[in-house]
Amino acid sequence: MYGGKEYVADATAGTTLTPAAPAGTDAKNMILPAGTFGFYAISTNSSTEEVPAFNTVANDGYPTDDAKNTTALVNGIDYLHAVREEAIQFGSAQEVPLTFKHIGTQVQLTIQFDANACAASETAAQNFAKAEVWVQQTDVTNVYMYLRDGQVRVGNNVGLPFLDCGSAADNLNTGSMAKMSVEKVGEVTGSIPANQVATFNMLPLRSEASRKMWIKVVIADLKVGDTPAATHTYSGQLDASNGWNPGERNSYTLILKGNEISFSGVTVEDWKNGTSGVVGGITDSSSSTTTN
Repeated sequence: MYGGKEYVADATAGTTLTPAAPAGTDAKNMILPAGTFGFYAISTNSSTEEVPAFNTVANDGYPTDDAKNTTALVNGIDYLHAVREEAIQFGSAQEVPLTFKHIGTQVQLTIQFDANACAASETAAQNFAKAEVWVQQTDVTNVYMYLRDGQVRVGNNVGLPFLDCGSAADNLNTGSMAKMSVEKVGEVTGSIPANQVATFNMLPLRSEASRKMWIKVVIADLKVGDTPAATHTYSGQLDASNGWNPGERNSYTLILKGNEISFSGVTVEDWKNGTSGVVGGITDSSSSTTTN
């Protein structure tokens, strides 16, 4: 949070807090009477994305259930939420520590190359382009967040439905999918390019039996086996039957080994523990344009 303000309790208005200094001044203190207070904070974990507005109406000292004017929530932002109840002693300086948690989920795909699925040469491996990766995403229509606990809902349901992007590997609508951010990791080994990791943050996906989410990967100038280098498109489905839950990073791997192409099961990394799954329905199509 940038710049703080000095606040005082207005006894005539119950728990209403009003700024003690004019807007624009650089006061940093909050002056409260003795008592127990709830502190709530939201961040976008970004220096450019604005924090969504909230209804600050309270009931018995807690944000009410209808404090949900956050319909501007979107995928692609790492929303963070913190809440803490703290006893305040009037007249003493206190710091209130806030521990933020991710209220969204993260999907991550690692692309692993091999001697039989590589660049055309060592020079080409050094200059190998980043893949383009799209993943099916959650439908954020009418989504809101509770300020009191950071819970994301649609209607009265926890978690979001999926956004339709088509039902066939060769006819996916990438306009309805989310484009993932891709970075290179590790080292180039001969003609084998460095691995690549695609990442995307989205609002949580509700669990649903047998739910699978589409993913599409386009890799340019890839030499598979003895064939000339060409653009290959891999489409498959990520097992998400247990949902993609708040605070979880669901990691998958696309393993390229010549004619053996597969997605690994999912593992959950450092956000918090989650569940595992499998991926299936992989297809590989290469373009007619090749490079030597």
